[in-house]
Amino acid sequence: MEDPHIRCWIRFACERNEVPELAQVVVVEWNPRFTRRLGDAGYSHVTFRATIRLSIPLWPRATDQDRRETVIHEVCHIIVGYKHGAEQDA
Repeated sequence: MEDPHIRCWIRFACERNEVPELAQVVVVEWNPRFTRRLGDAGYSHVTFRATIRLSIPLWPRATDQDRRETVIHEVCHIIVGYKHGAEQDA
């Protein structure tokens, strides 16, 4: 399952926050168990792993605006971890 806009939204958020190099590192995963949230994100300084997980059941029902806002929101969590050292599950 892939949405061609996701990579554009990831690049947009990274470029606007002056970390364009981070866009190359973000991995998108699809989770069939997310039935109450559209996505989440994690970042680890130790492994330099940045992951966005998106809901398989909810994604098709979300509006384009909700999808865009969710991806950008989740990338912002990753950016905070990258810039400020906050460890999150990744």
